Amino acid sequence: MRTFAVMAFFGLGLAVLVMLGYRYVTLAREVWALVAIAFGIGLAWLADLNMWQLWGLHVREPWIGVTLTGVALAGVAYFWTEILGFFRGLRAQVQRRGGRDREGPGTSSGRVGSSCTRAGGCPRHPPRSQVGSNNSGQSAYPTRAARTRRTAAASGVTVRT
Repeated sequence: MRTFAVMAFFGLGLAVLVMLGYRYVTLAREVWALVAIAFGIGLAWLADLNMWQLWGLHVREPWIGVTLTGVALAGVAYFWTEILGFFRGLRAQVQRRGGRDREGPGTSSGRVGSSCTRAGGCPRHPPRSQVGSNNSGQSAYPTRAARTRRTAAASGVTVRT
């Protein structure tokens, strides 16, 4: 279990190192995968880390075990990069919405949809009091015929009903 934790944390450190390099140097994404592999092998050699030996698995030569550990570290770093990118995107999405996702249907604001930014709701998300009727017994949503008449009147076309 300690070997797994060491690999996870070394991979996280390697991911941070690669992300820092990616921030300052513009290269293709495929090149950064090769850079991660090179840094992973270098880190494994620097730390003399052989996960195969720690797990009790025999490799033909010790240097092969250390090199394969570096490749595995690069894979773990790539995994960490994708996971951190997912959460970074999720955080940006919440910030873009201004934290409005915290209130859902039936809250004190009265809006049905939490992504509606208009004070009284929007056509897709009217306030709760208007859902189903407009307090005059009529539907809050116009029928197809009413929409057609309104569109035709706006364009100056006569429509038979």
